[in-house]
Amino acid sequence: MQELMLRMALGVIVLDLITKDLAVRFLENSSNIVLIPAIFGQSAGPVLQLTFVRNSGAAFSLGSNTTWVFTLLAFVISFYIYRTGRKVVRLSWAICLGAMLGGAVGNLIDRLFRSPGVFRGAVVDFIQIPYWAIFNIADMGVSISAVIIAAMTLFGKDPYKEFKKMSEYLLEVEESQEGLRIDALLSSSFDLSRTKVASDIDAGSVLVNGKIALKSHRVTTGDKIIYNPIIKTAINPADQVTTIPILFADEDIVVIDKPVGVAVHASPGWEGPTVTASLSALGHTISTSGAPERQGIVHRLDVGTSGVMVVAKSELAYESLKDQFRDRTVKKIYHALVQGHPDPSKGTIDAPIDRHPQENYKYAVVNGGKDSVTHYETMEAFAGASLLKIELETGRTHQIRVHMAAIKHPCVGDSMYGADPKLAVKLELLRQWLHASELTLRHPKTGVDMTFNSTYPQDLTLSLTRIAEAYK
Repeated sequence: MQELMLRMALGVIVLDLITKDLAVRFLENSSNIVLIPAIFGQSAGPVLQLTFVRNSGAAFSLGSNTTWVFTLLAFVISFYIYRTGRKVVRLSWAICLGAMLGGAVGNLIDRLFRSPGVFRGAVVDFIQIPYWAIFNIADMGVSISAVIIAAMTLFGKDPYKEFKKMSEYLLEVEESQEGLRIDALLSSSFDLSRTKVASDIDAGSVLVNGKIALKSHRVTTGDKIIYNPIIKTAINPADQVTTIPILFADEDIVVIDKPVGVAVHASPGWEGPTVTASLSALGHTISTSGAPERQGIVHRLDVGTSGVMVVAKSELAYESLKDQFRDRTVKKIYHALVQGHPDPSKGTIDAPIDRHPQENYKYAVVNGGKDSVTHYETMEAFAGASLLKIELETGRTHQIRVHMAAIKHPCVGDSMYGADPKLAVKLELLRQWLHASELTLRHPKTGVDMTFNSTYPQDLTLSLTRIAEAYK
């Protein structure tokens, strides 16, 4: 909305400057030009005419010969309108504030640059209506917008049709709001109770960059937030449960073989099954440490990635596993089918990863990103693809997918990161070929090293068979 306001302001400024320039060129030394003649007799005078004047006062020739006062006021008013407009959430308000800002700046330009001098310039007026005043486009922008805003404020209604429903709030996160919890941000921005906002977030009424938000979400600069209390898309927890193979479980940890199509925990926009909901349905009590929607989660696998992962059940396990992952003592082995043949066939990718600078929900190798190290080794080569054994030294979001794409060997089926969709169709593969095959960790209580393995699921096994047979 701020962008719309500024565009509106710019439009008013340009139109105001053009019309004033035409008035100076063609009206300054000429007589009045009647545009609409008298309707109710000649004594009433024309309904609308062009009459050139130079105004040293305020709008509509008020307060003549006090130009410097109104120049300072125009500065203050323009700044205030701009600051107010940064929080605008409605289309009509953005348009009105933009027109007001454009009008204020349009006349301010006159006061700064027209004769007789800086801070003393006379404003060009040229539109005259009988029994009222002579004014310009900038004055029209200010006055008409002021009337509309006064009406909206008085009646508490928006008299103009908006693109969105009137109950919908729109907000773009500013740099000064970086890191705030979304419930706190919305509460303060729209003068609503935090309890009300939290309830609406739980009901699915808040979207961040088009995805359903969670209360614990911390915003980043540029996030686009839509908050519509009318929308209630609460997800039934029962819909997020599926059967998950258990590889190991005791009172401290549960190790699972995560199927493809299952998210680790609830997240914005995801309505499918989750690991946390499925484990709870099986009777596993998960650690309460961590954010509410991802309690007990110490590492994650993408929705489209299958394989072995561990979840903390006790607080002791949560702290121990977090430390192990942070200290990089956990051994994580993945298998990935990638396009082409990496050269060398065995190597290390050491490249920092962070959010993609242009595309939401993607990550990329970025200067100044987080330290990210991936070790790979070719296990088997096919015509046009290679099966790799990959060990992660770090654990960044989408790390394997990003690193393999960065060396021009994306995971087969990973269209998000540039994989050839034709190859995926040929292999009847509906997701990226990536599987967490092995996980070695130290048991939080006993201190014993434990290794867990996961075999390929059916879709990955069949795709390997197809690519081997296709290129015999």
